[in-house]
Amino acid sequence: MHEGGSTSRRLSERWAAENGLNWQIRMELGAIETIKEAVKHGMGIGILPRRSARREELSGELALRALPGKVSVRRICLVYRKEDIPVRQAAAFIDFMRGKLGV
Repeated sequence: MHEGGSTSRRLSERWAAENGLNWQIRMELGAIETIKEAVKHGMGIGILPRRSARREELSGELALRALPGKVSVRRICLVYRKEDIPVRQAAAFIDFMRGKLGV
């Protein structure tokens, strides 16, 4: 599992609770790549975003299965320091995102 307190861990725990499961966690890891490598070496199973393991699925290194039931959507955020003057490309991207989000 992802380490305690991470967004992925919180989403996994919420999904498990909503589906009546109680994890028997044996290992906590801090990175998606580390979790994938542990699974590849027979150290258990992992819960990961599908897109993070798509390449390994296509190559046959890992098998992916969708989780049954309602799965929470993970949100990502654009983070930047307001006091910095971003380069032209970054400023254009921020403006684009604001326009898409209506902010």
